[in-house]
Amino acid sequence: MQALNERESRNALVDAETRLGSNDRGLVPFIDQLAYSCHSAGNYDEAEECYSRAISITEKNEGEDSPHLVPRLHNLAVLYRIQEKFKEAEQVYKRTISITQNFEPDKILDLATQKNYLAGLYFAWGRLPDAENLVNDSLKIYTDVLGRDHEYASFCLMGLALIHKHAGKDAQAEQFFSECERQMKAAPRLEYLESFQDIAHSLFFLSRQHYRQGRLEDAQILFRYALLSETWELWPYHPFVSQSLHLLADLYAAQGMYGEAEHIYKKALVLRQSVLGDQHASVATTAHSLAKLLHREKRFEEAGNLYKLALSIRRHASYPPLLAQTLTAYADLLKETREGDKGKDLEDEAKRILDAYKPAVQDRT
Repeated sequence: MQALNERESRNALVDAETRLGSNDRGLVPFIDQLAYSCHSAGNYDEAEECYSRAISITEKNEGEDSPHLVPRLHNLAVLYRIQEKFKEAEQVYKRTISITQNFEPDKILDLATQKNYLAGLYFAWGRLPDAENLVNDSLKIYTDVLGRDHEYASFCLMGLALIHKHAGKDAQAEQFFSECERQMKAAPRLEYLESFQDIAHSLFFLSRQHYRQGRLEDAQILFRYALLSETWELWPYHPFVSQSLHLLADLYAAQGMYGEAEHIYKKALVLRQSVLGDQHASVATTAHSLAKLLHREKRFEEAGNLYKLALSIRRHASYPPLLAQTLTAYADLLKETREGDKGKDLEDEAKRILDAYKPAVQDRT
């Protein structure tokens, strides 16, 4: 999907309405595009209106049980979910399950997918028994169709481990996690992540690693990201995707997996530049992080260019301490490359910024 802004998407829809009328099924892709643009920009009210309109047109043209309703209902449910409108999202997901249950037998994996979405909603909502029931349903489907050792079954086992751990049932949680680890033991660590599915696998790897370390909250967050690969496929230009990529790169860097971190930082940087523009603060964040990584590896020229990019953005940003952070990092690089005079000037500038932003000390006398 090409990344169009709201104005471009709205103009395309108006042109299509002029040609086709207001209820033609041919409008749906244009409405989807406008919904996507609004959703990406945080204009949730108009995004909801668009998703609802696309659903209505599909119902009128194809019936209320059309398979084409499922992805559009899912879009609406995700919109509700990220706003924590749990009841609204629940009703939409229940409808997708109802529709999917009528699919042909060879589409039964789609039913498991929809059950997983609702299970994830219930987990976030705190309705753990409901989440457990749905994950068990999905596990049975995956086991019957794909076999007990398939990766989809492993995802379910990890989900059950997290549900039981969250409920304080440590023994049951450990049993499910051990089974998940047994199944995934032979899975390779993916160094070069070329697809969203690769990213999901890597997030799943990190989630299990954090679980083993007793960092339950981090494990839950990573597992949730791993299960959102379908969102990345639907909305590859959504800011959520570049945010997720940056998070994943940060995690790899923190664990000394520098090859993976560099690869993903670069993906995040390109995506943020294409979606947000070259001067967006998020571009500076990723450029700075990638520069630090390359700096650590003594790749001074590449790192210096990225520090310069971050500086060019942060000199116009609203939070000068971030500018000081990049000034200090770039100063350290210049000192290492025998450009100490330039580095000292940057260091002095950073100090002036930080001195100006020190919190006032309250008079306690």
